[in-house]
Amino acid sequence: MLLTNLAKPKPSYKISSRQKKLVKSINSKVFDGSWTMERLNCFCENKSPEHDVLVANTDRFGNRITTLLCSSCGTLRTSPYYREENLKEFYKDIYRPLYSDQKLDKKSFFEDQIKRGKEILDLISEEIPQNSQILEIGCGAGGILKPFKDQNHQVYGIDYGKDYIEFGKKQGLDLEVKELKDLPNQSFDLVIFNHVLEHSRTPIETLKLIKSKLKPNGYVYIGLPGLYYLPIDYDGNIHYFLQNAHCWCFTLNTANYLLRKAGFELIKGNEKIMALYQVSQNSITPNKPRNSFQTNYSFIKDTHSSYFKNKEILRTLKKLIKLLIR
Repeated sequence: MLLTNLAKPKPSYKISSRQKKLVKSINSKVFDGSWTMERLNCFCENKSPEHDVLVANTDRFGNRITTLLCSSCGTLRTSPYYREENLKEFYKDIYRPLYSDQKLDKKSFFEDQIKRGKEILDLISEEIPQNSQILEIGCGAGGILKPFKDQNHQVYGIDYGKDYIEFGKKQGLDLEVKELKDLPNQSFDLVIFNHVLEHSRTPIETLKLIKSKLKPNGYVYIGLPGLYYLPIDYDGNIHYFLQNAHCWCFTLNTANYLLRKAGFELIKGNEKIMALYQVSQNSITPNKPRNSFQTNYSFIKDTHSSYFKNKEILRTLKKLIKLLIR
């Protein structure tokens, strides 16, 4: 099911000359072998990967990456994918300027994070204990933590971005440039992992590491780009939805399967995906999501067709309007 409009690696929208240079640089690194692409197996341990469906061979910017729909569990993944050492270079030098052509004002970024933090707090406040100890991984400037701090929770955030961390510290937040694996032994009531998991090559291992930092009944909040929100957040344009920084794309159903494999149970969540999970008290091996492959295949195909049908209707209307106003 290679989507015909994605047959040629090209951007899904108008990008700047700077972004074009970055995309050309990435594709050149892959082509000349300085960046090595390697197979990324689905976390469901698919025994028949040759039956995976090819969805696209480019992302929103025109990067040459291949997106597959797992024939076993219905999860979208990028495979082959960049090696870990290549990703370190990507996030250090390319990610920010590629995904945000203009530098975002730190104050505006912080305020946007506060809004998201309030949404998350509204969703989970009734579930988490009062005066919780909360860790956010990939906290940016820490704005998501601000509403939690205002509710008397003890908050702590870690991230790679030194500039954002310094800005957040000036707002009175306890933030640090650090990796999760380097945290000392400490147990949190809640870990916030908002739009980070989709970047992880090894999501089960990452989630198990998070679990090791939680109290026995602790919670993890997971935010992800939800496939079923394509018509809402991306006008149904899957080409714009796909990003080379994302290894994975989930529905709530497939996200639940991943979290169960890592030892968590869903408490509440939606298809956006905004979801709260708790450390599971049992060790039952989770079943794969039923019918997810066929359901997700049909959804992607139908959404893609609708997007281009609507696009053609709009193009026709524009022509008619131009004729009428002559």
